[in-house]
Amino acid sequence: MGMYIRCECVDEAQVLFEKMSRKELSSWNLLLGAFAHQGNGQKALEMFARMQREGIKGNKHTFVHMFNACANPMFLVDSKRIHTSIFGSELERDVLVNSALISMYGKCSNLDEARRIFDKLSARDVIAWNAMISAYTNQGDRKKAFHLYDSMQKEGIKPNKDTFLYLLDTVVNMSHLAKGKMIHSHIIQNEYQSDPSVNNALISMYGKCEDLQSALQVFDTMPEQNVATWNAMISTCAQTGETSMAFELFRQMPDEGMQYDKLTFVSILGACISAAELVEGRNIHTLVREKGLELDVVVGTALTSMYGGCGSQEEARKIFEKLPQRDVAAWNAIIATYAREGNQKVALELFDEMQQEDLKPDRFTFVNLLSACTTATSLEDGKFIQACAFDKGTESDVIVGNALMDMYGRCGTPADARQMFDKMSQRDSNTWNTMMEIYSQHGLNKEALLLFKQMQLEGGRPNRTTLLRVFDVCAKLQVLSDAKLISTRLGDYEVDLDVEVGNVMVNMFVKCGSLQEAKETFDKMLNRDVATWGTLIAAYAQQGRGNIALQLFAQMQQEGKKPNESTLASVLSACSHVGPLEEGCDYFNSTSVDEGMQQSVQQYGSMVNLLGQKGRLDEAEDLIAKTPYKDDKAMWMALLGACRVHGDVDRGKRAAEQLLQLDPQNSAPYIMLSNIYAAAGKWDAKARVRKVMADKGIRKQPGISSVEVRSKMQEFVVRDRSHPQSREIYAELDRLTAEIKKAGYVPDTKQVLHNVESEEEKEFLLNTHSERLAICYGLISTPPGSPLRIIKNLRVCPDCHIATKFICKVTGRDIIVRDGKRFHHFAKDGSCSCGDYW
Repeated sequence: MGMYIRCECVDEAQVLFEKMSRKELSSWNLLLGAFAHQGNGQKALEMFARMQREGIKGNKHTFVHMFNACANPMFLVDSKRIHTSIFGSELERDVLVNSALISMYGKCSNLDEARRIFDKLSARDVIAWNAMISAYTNQGDRKKAFHLYDSMQKEGIKPNKDTFLYLLDTVVNMSHLAKGKMIHSHIIQNEYQSDPSVNNALISMYGKCEDLQSALQVFDTMPEQNVATWNAMISTCAQTGETSMAFELFRQMPDEGMQYDKLTFVSILGACISAAELVEGRNIHTLVREKGLELDVVVGTALTSMYGGCGSQEEARKIFEKLPQRDVAAWNAIIATYAREGNQKVALELFDEMQQEDLKPDRFTFVNLLSACTTATSLEDGKFIQACAFDKGTESDVIVGNALMDMYGRCGTPADARQMFDKMSQRDSNTWNTMMEIYSQHGLNKEALLLFKQMQLEGGRPNRTTLLRVFDVCAKLQVLSDAKLISTRLGDYEVDLDVEVGNVMVNMFVKCGSLQEAKETFDKMLNRDVATWGTLIAAYAQQGRGNIALQLFAQMQQEGKKPNESTLASVLSACSHVGPLEEGCDYFNSTSVDEGMQQSVQQYGSMVNLLGQKGRLDEAEDLIAKTPYKDDKAMWMALLGACRVHGDVDRGKRAAEQLLQLDPQNSAPYIMLSNIYAAAGKWDAKARVRKVMADKGIRKQPGISSVEVRSKMQEFVVRDRSHPQSREIYAELDRLTAEIKKAGYVPDTKQVLHNVESEEEKEFLLNTHSERLAICYGLISTPPGSPLRIIKNLRVCPDCHIATKFICKVTGRDIIVRDGKRFHHFAKDGSCSCGDYW
């Protein structure tokens, strides 16, 4: 029996078992151990029930095998019943049995029970500690796994090979690399650096963290390599996108005396993920055929996945149809092939065929099927798949639940996604991340931020992906207080300030109007790419601090970073605030040539804006006519805006006509043109524009200004009296207006674009603009001297710009305004960062 089991011939072992006239406990335990090794809980339970009927009393090895075999949520009720049966016996205190119980409860996601058993143990050996560490690892609770590892060492328990294997398994991405390197150092200290399985796990860990160089260093310095080592290294190359290196290693194996095995082919086929690798994939397929492994279910499944991933559905289907035996993984591979192309019809047909072969779908079957549902037209199929998952008892699985949420998000029903989220009894980091992403994609950014806060209250563990998403949400909402609070907790969340995280944070602080925090984050970053520099250069340009933007650009070039089109466009924007026009022209004409790039639409747009701001409207219009991007709306909008500033009615009309040809339903050209007419006193022309808008059903976007007070955004519209503190706001407005008039403010009633004659009425219309109401609310709701941050969806009007400078002077406050075009940092001395170019 032992021989058959070691040769993985469990059926033959069981046949022999049945023929034995006398069955001792050791024989029963041999079979139970085999079922445990297979993960076949059902057969183990049947055998255990038969033991009880025949009066065979199990020993500690019996129960260890049973708990190992039933370490699956579907057998949790049975496992608890068996656990209850040892209460009050010596087995209840046995360390080996309790270690198996801890492992079983951990794999069944019942960490509280696993920890209760662990804490009750009077004597805990390394196996018990490993079981509890593994339980946390399986549930992705990396922090508690490492905390337990620290406690284990403090109690004088020396870690063994399994301890390190479990800990390495918790290191799953770049954010955890520092911990992975710490484990590596402990492995060396405990003299496990020569163990092949530990080194193989190290290579895999570095692969997950995309640290190919460290993986290669482990590989090259190993005293003993085996086929599993080469397989791990090939997989690491595939994971990190170094497919050419993966193929080179594969070709070197025979020269190094390494014979390809099934997992070698599975690993190298994993490097064939697009049409570009299809030729290599076919060559490997030829080798597989020569080795006689084409019909092996594991290798055949990998071939099916390879052809599917490379876009060759026909070849994938041929391989699949050839397989004499097809397990669930093989069906999943072919279903994924069609699901990847959004072909839910064929995917569902295959799903039906799979069930007709009496195969029970697993979690990945449903995940693959759901991935095919990508649009609103797929919603009914998605609901059908959910019903099937419910029927098969897998809907409650966290991975399936996440896929269902994602499907509802892609199909455009975030409410259904949230309903699924609320139903889930278990949630992992991906659950929260997926729901946040769905909210963000559908413009529900407030809901996404509230969800992040709920995650923390419920003890969820934000990871690197969570922070990337919540930083993006904070940027969209422009909530500085939340942005600052979350960014201070990077260490608590064990997330490093790498390039991607740093770039998102810099962008977030820029969008929130805090160049100070953006620059501090920039300075802390050990590595920066072109996007890092470009974001900060653009931010200083937007705030009118052109000199600093140009200094950063020079520093960027000194550090050997090659600017991209966006960076060069930001440099031109900076030139509109500093230096003569000729300097901007030099950048436009020479930098692109120096960098070997064709001038982009962004650069042309920035040049049109630069000429417009300098009052060179004829040259700006000529430049548009000469560009290869004559149909770019942004360029014509820049010209139209310049016509508004400089009062050029005829040119403004031409620019508006061009814009309306390109985008007839856009309200902005109509509004801008009507404002140009109003400023010129051409009220009949303005009325005609407004009538055309009304006839076409085009509505003006209302101006909305927001101010952040105590982490909440308060919104105002023109002449708004809906706020509960409206009386106090208008009282402050009257007081403030009188005070700034004493300081020299004179209302610019020419900016009133309504046909009213009374100067008093014109002043009232100016005073009740949304940004002034937001400022007044901020003044009465925040401590004296503290800065205010205002967000306006449209451009700040010239009179409000003047008034805000006086407000800062008389109140001793800084006010940062983000309008529809740029940032304005109004200082206490009455100046604005834009230099009055807005």
